[in-house]
Amino acid sequence: MEKLNIIIKEDMADSYTPYNKDFVFKIKRGIGGAKWNASLKCWSVPSDCVDAVRDIMKEVYGHDDTGGPAETVSIRLRFEEEFAECHGDVTLFGRCLSHAYGRDSGATCGSGVNYIKGYPKSGGSMKNWCSVVPAGAEISLKNVPKILYESYQPIKNIIVDLEGTEINADSLLAEKERLNARIAEIDKLLADAEFHRTMLRCIPQTH
Repeated sequence: MEKLNIIIKEDMADSYTPYNKDFVFKIKRGIGGAKWNASLKCWSVPSDCVDAVRDIMKEVYGHDDTGGPAETVSIRLRFEEEFAECHGDVTLFGRCLSHAYGRDSGATCGSGVNYIKGYPKSGGSMKNWCSVVPAGAEISLKNVPKILYESYQPIKNIIVDLEGTEINADSLLAEKERLNARIAEIDKLLADAEFHRTMLRCIPQTH
């Protein structure tokens, strides 16, 4: 889970979050007076805009600085083709999947990101460098806010699955056989019960 923090200082509030291009876009365009504080490495906004910042945090990270998400899930990402972001990070579900700063810089991933297959890398040109997730990469993300998973809009050539939900045909068939056997037992019990009720109705009543 991403660590988020807001410190209110009189008429300004400093918000500390992991880098995410969507958060940057929303806070720059959506909150008047928002500015990047290079020395503190945070976004400063008017203190009366704190609620708006928290709304953006929830949209991007799935929670705000006041507490973690109510429910989380584990996700497996599979990249059928290379995915690149020029002059920025590759981010998904509030996580940094690939961070580069030049064509030949190499790349790293953020906290909470585990590459099962492949590694993040850099690419592009000297002028237009990119952060890259290679084709064939598989990535595991733990403790992803469920709200982010449920609001995810599919991206072409990126397969998103919940971990632990793979279908096991053998176990399903075995379970089906057990259920069918139990249903047969229940049908027999019901038939026996109906037979006994019928027999009782046929017995003459004495007064």
